[in-house]
Amino acid sequence: QESTPSVSVVLPTYNEARIVESKLDELVSLDYPMELVEIVVADASDDGTTDIVREYFQERDSPSLTLVRDEERRGVAAALNDAIAAASGEVIFRTDADSRLTSNVLREATANLADPNVGAVTGQQIEVLGDSTVEEDYRGMIALVQSVESRIDSVFICHGPCFAFSRELFEPLSSDTIADDTAIGVAIRRGGKRVIMDPSLRFTESGISDFGKRRARKDRRAMGLLQLLFRNRDAVFQYGLYGWFVLPFSWLFMIVT
Repeated sequence: QESTPSVSVVLPTYNEARIVESKLDELVSLDYPMELVEIVVADASDDGTTDIVREYFQERDSPSLTLVRDEERRGVAAALNDAIAAASGEVIFRTDADSRLTSNVLREATANLADPNVGAVTGQQIEVLGDSTVEEDYRGMIALVQSVESRIDSVFICHGPCFAFSRELFEPLSSDTIADDTAIGVAIRRGGKRVIMDPSLRFTESGISDFGKRRARKDRRAMGLLQLLFRNRDAVFQYGLYGWFVLPFSWLFMIVT
């Protein structure tokens, strides 16, 4: 029997007036019963994004809208904490305004989470918006690593544009967390559930080939992952093959790359 739990799609936004409506068009068109879907927008914008979101849902019965408004920008971790606290769905599906999803992501995500051993599932990037060849090569390598990790135990890196987990397993993030998506996954694995990558959950994310801009973005992401690995260093050689293989390999991978 197909599992159709209620789903809260969490969308953190900051000055997304140019693209937020197209993102909402995508979300309301996903292949899932919309009466079971709630869109939770956590917004700290000053460019009219909030007004666009409110107007978009004015005459819609489903999916429902929960708007979490913050008058100051406190970072994605704080926005996610507030959004998930306000969410009502059994499953949280976290995504980004500048990403694009295939229509089956909610069905595939909830099907994976129906397995009592699985607490979270992330997707695979299928292409890069912005014609970034370097990013495509990097993402291909990540997908290969994650396929192996999923078979062994659990993945380390989770992708914010396409990431689902059971709401009851969420632990609030530290305010200084950089790699928020992966931090959620690590906490769920430490809680005893597997975190997997399913390539049938496919997404597209913007990418840039300009070396300087890409380097700055990658450096911040790398620092966030290293911060997370350091904070969870006590998990190495714990939690089965996750601690014996996945975490040590992640240390090596991050240092080399």
